Amino acid sequence: MFGKGDTWYFNNEVTTDYDLLKGGVICDVVKREVTDAERERLGKSYSVMRYAEFFVCGDDRNIAAAMKLEAEKKAALEEKKIALEKEKAEKARLAKIQKENEKREWQEELNKRRTQAAQWAPAYISREKSLMEEVFNFAAFGDPEGGIKEQTDGSFRGGAYEEGPKCVMTGHGIDSNGLRKVDPINARKINNTAFRMSPEVVEVFDWINGGTKFESRMRSTDHKVIDISGPETIAMDRLQKAWGLAFTECPGKKSRF
Repeated sequence: MFGKGDTWYFNNEVTTDYDLLKGGVICDVVKREVTDAERERLGKSYSVMRYAEFFVCGDDRNIAAAMKLEAEKKAALEEKKIALEKEKAEKARLAKIQKENEKREWQEELNKRRTQAAQWAPAYISREKSLMEEVFNFAAFGDPEGGIKEQTDGSFRGGAYEEGPKCVMTGHGIDSNGLRKVDPINARKINNTAFRMSPEVVEVFDWINGGTKFESRMRSTDHKVIDISGPETIAMDRLQKAWGLAFTECPGKKSRF
């Protein structure tokens, strides 16, 4: 690799003495870019050189090794930083896609609910109600026909109960998000003995504006299967008669007390 007469740089000084490698001197050959100061010092023949090989010996060799290790660590940290930035960017991209998908799915669901409301409400309003529908509507809205009202813009708001199958009542509500349903009530599972009606202040769902609110209501409940509350203006005797007809139509459970 080394030949006598070759020009090398020992600790940044020009030398043609191959013998410097003798006598136990340990050196590394490092190829690096020549600095402007070194070009000026080494002479015109090196003024156009960009890279040259240098002997790095003794303490300088240890310093160079440490510098090389530090450079390698710095490069590794830089690679890790770039990888983390790429990972972060990819996560952000995927999160954006997921958010857009969720927004699109919700809009599709919203359109579906509004279409269902526009189709279901007029048909429900115009048809004859079953006895059970009239009772549940009266208990919940104070009107046997239900609480659905057409708005000035042609949309519908409010709620009503629909029977199907026999004695199974499902509450339907329409708000700005379209049509939604509540869990069905099987009238045959209502405890007729425990069933009570009383005026109370209760938290109710606002079918017109959405959300919940506290109101003085006429509550009908067996404290287990059914818990319906309607306007406090509902006449107690009429409500009692309505539930009596309902329990004759769809007898529920009975207990000793």
